[in-house]
Amino acid sequence: WSFLTRPYWSRVWIIQELCVAREILLVCGDQTAPWSVLRAQLADFRKESLLDGGPSYSIEDFGQFVPYNLVSLMERYREKEVGLGSLLSFTSQAQATDPRDRVYSLLGLVTDGSADDIVPNYTLSPCEVYCSAMRAIAKNILQREGSEGEGVAKCTEISRRCSHRPLDKSVSQRKDYDGMRCDAWWCCIDMA
Repeated sequence: WSFLTRPYWSRVWIIQELCVAREILLVCGDQTAPWSVLRAQLADFRKESLLDGGPSYSIEDFGQFVPYNLVSLMERYREKEVGLGSLLSFTSQAQATDPRDRVYSLLGLVTDGSADDIVPNYTLSPCEVYCSAMRAIAKNILQREGSEGEGVAKCTEISRRCSHRPLDKSVSQRKDYDGMRCDAWWCCIDMA
């Protein structure tokens, strides 16, 4: 259990490393194990947690359990298109030293074109990055659904909750917003 709760698992950059890897070998100290062993143990852990008399972990704890979420994301990534909004929502609990990497670290995993307009630029503030992610997600929804789609209305409604206008490229005040205080971060997650 302690191996699976190490800070390593909360890093956003490992998501790309694990999703694109052909083979994964876990190494901890002098111990090694193939990814398939961890995957099987996580499946057993989930079954055990759901049964009476299982370990004293709640299902809510399990939902925040990063390694299990990684397994689910890896399977999804290999089976179907993955959009930036879905990735941001799926990885919202992941940590990054630089808050801009919460978006930039996922760009290589986006397969539906929703991140095509985003180029990593570390001169932008975190808020500017989150706002550009929100615009990219909204643009993708508009292209996919047309202007009358449910997703477009949702994007518009969500953007109204922001203390600034994340869908408007011309707003200069967003430089004043930083990291997690930027409403656009939470809006990106809601747009998935």
